[in-house]
Amino acid sequence: MIEKNDVMHDQFLTAFNRLQSTMAEVLGMSPNTDFSNLIQKGDKEHPMIDYYSDDLNFIRQVRNLLVHENKAQDDTYLKIQPPLVKLVEQLTEVIAHPMQVKNIIKNNAEVVTFHETAPLTDVLDEIKRHRYSQFPIFNRTNLISVLTENSITRFLADNIHDDGTLTIRNVRVKDLLGEADIDKRSRSFEVVTLDESIYTVSQLFLRRLKRGETTFIVIVGETRNIQKPEDIEGIITPYDLPVLAGMQGERRE
Repeated sequence: MIEKNDVMHDQFLTAFNRLQSTMAEVLGMSPNTDFSNLIQKGDKEHPMIDYYSDDLNFIRQVRNLLVHENKAQDDTYLKIQPPLVKLVEQLTEVIAHPMQVKNIIKNNAEVVTFHETAPLTDVLDEIKRHRYSQFPIFNRTNLISVLTENSITRFLADNIHDDGTLTIRNVRVKDLLGEADIDKRSRSFEVVTLDESIYTVSQLFLRRLKRGETTFIVIVGETRNIQKPEDIEGIITPYDLPVLAGMQGERRE
């Protein structure tokens, strides 16, 4: 099935060898490690190898046909086309240098946060001015929760008086957090660092959305230890998922 003199054959194998070496390097394995073993290990340890495992297995099969299969009886050949070589080269780049979180949050608008003792009226003013819907909440020492527009709506609905009036003058943010324990509050967000891959963030959202957690957000910091508002570099919400998906595919176009 091989056309031995096809120049694309040699280009494909050269690109494949570079891909294999790159995968071995990022996984800390020998360059001579079998390609299928690299894929298996990468499925568990490297987000981009996991994400593109189907493509990598296809490339592995093509390589095996080129190296091991003999000419078929009907004189047909497996002829490598330029797009396949390009795919191998692009995957090598993506695996060696995956898109990182900092690529998506660098142009984000300022993140608005509140202390748990802030008046609810301050939050409502911010929503009116900027149409923001999710706000990281701090106590004296840590990030403790994320206040959402949905939480505010539920609180207001639950506290309307029988005569239809509502008093919020003395309501503080911590009143909206209610009786939820710290563990439950912390599940409203997850912290990632600037250097983590956007694939990792996508998977976080997909797992949460499958559980019906539509108000979950990702908070980005230089480290995972967010103690004060200045530690936040940006936030990523479910509305950013289309952007994340597009960025994951950019280098393969």
